[in-house]
Amino acid sequence: MKLMKYIRILIALITGLYFFNVKIAAQEIDANNKTKKSLYPIPILIWSKETKFGYGAALLYTTKKDSLSKSNLIGGMFLYTQRKQISIGFSTDHYWDDEIYHLITSAGYSKFPNYFYGIGANTPDSSEENFTPQTFSVLANFHKKIRPNFYVGGIMEMDYNKIIEVEDGRILDTANVPGRYKKWTSGLGAVVFWDSRNSNTFPTHGSFHQFSVVPFHRVIGSSYNFVRINLDLRQYFTFLGSHVLAYQVFGNFIPGRPPYHKMSMFGSMTYTRGYYPARYRDKHMAAFQTEYRSPMWWRFGLAAFGGYGDVAHSLGDFRVKRFKYSAGWGIRFALDKENRTNIRLDFAYGKNSSYPTIAFGEAF
Repeated sequence: MKLMKYIRILIALITGLYFFNVKIAAQEIDANNKTKKSLYPIPILIWSKETKFGYGAALLYTTKKDSLSKSNLIGGMFLYTQRKQISIGFSTDHYWDDEIYHLITSAGYSKFPNYFYGIGANTPDSSEENFTPQTFSVLANFHKKIRPNFYVGGIMEMDYNKIIEVEDGRILDTANVPGRYKKWTSGLGAVVFWDSRNSNTFPTHGSFHQFSVVPFHRVIGSSYNFVRINLDLRQYFTFLGSHVLAYQVFGNFIPGRPPYHKMSMFGSMTYTRGYYPARYRDKHMAAFQTEYRSPMWWRFGLAAFGGYGDVAHSLGDFRVKRFKYSAGWGIRFALDKENRTNIRLDFAYGKNSSYPTIAFGEAF
């Protein structure tokens, strides 16, 4: 069983015990403007051969003015292990001035073991190797509404990635993998999107369609020259009262020579569940997924999902008949029953692969 699988399963168990034995949230209503504020703390405990025991916490703080407004989110996570491995993350998703302005930010630092399988759509499981990267990343997306539901904005991101441990004689040790030695990537780009969803935490109807172009270039401090073109199309439908059907079409296309950690990655907690994160990576990726969400009992809900996609070195290399499938089911627990801020536990399966996930919010 892979390292991250141990981590996800143990987090799920600890989280479950926590929710059933202590009060899960401190909630407050601001008497002046009726803003609802909620704080959700979750302890983390892990163990694996690579990390030994690890401990930490995750926090989610939400504010919401009324049932028709989007939620403002602040999230954080800290994890530390007996072997002095560490992972820290912080993110925000904030609307203001009647949702005319929107800002998404994230920052993180990590020194944590991971797995690398090489580059390409057909890397075998036998190519798996352990490595430890030391990473620091910062991202900011700023958007302004120029028409109802329609936003335009800019993207800034910067990453430092240094590989500090590799296995002797394996690919990262012997091959000239892009990103193995040069460490910095930085990009500035533009984004446009349409967002008619009724919620950014648990949408039940509406659509979200986004297109972005981000050039990375030495002129702005990047060690590599490439461009990331991203397309994200989502649609949500409600039927039978409170049942939801959602679908997503996702494409990530990268002309140029990206480093390994900025390539399109098949296998994640969101659009290609069922595979180890970044199990397959290359310059381009295309994927589709759909999900059915159903209420069950009290704060619990169920989900079933399926997807299809792959990576490719060039656009001409895509072959639909070779696309990889993913499928699975999940449990939802509403931290905030009224505004549907969920924590999800997914059990996902792919071709000769399986991978559980626990996270705040829906996959898409």
